[in-house]
Amino acid sequence: PLCCFLGDMATPPFYPLMTTPEERDCVCEVLPGKLFLTNWRGAEDKEQLKKLGVTHVAAVGSEFMDDDEVFHYWKQDIGDDDGQRDEMAKSMVDGAGFCH
Repeated sequence: PLCCFLGDMATPPFYPLMTTPEERDCVCEVLPGKLFLTNWRGAEDKEQLKKLGVTHVAAVGSEFMDDDEVFHYWKQDIGDDDGQRDEMAKSMVDGAGFCH
């Protein structure tokens, strides 16, 4: 479920503490009605994403499974470690272009 509005918060709900899986898996609205942020588990809830009006998904990570019948995807298989820092930085520029 949509659990937070980042515009109303100084920091994400999970920063800097470890919290419950439900809190970490929520879909957070970054730009009202336009841009949402979640992890791969939150992105698996396709019904919730459709209710929010999501049509495009930008995903970074190897665990994300896409469904081209429902959404248009931009996907990068990049590990979350220091050795992939440069590749991650470049992909963020490309991903911003996809989101724009």
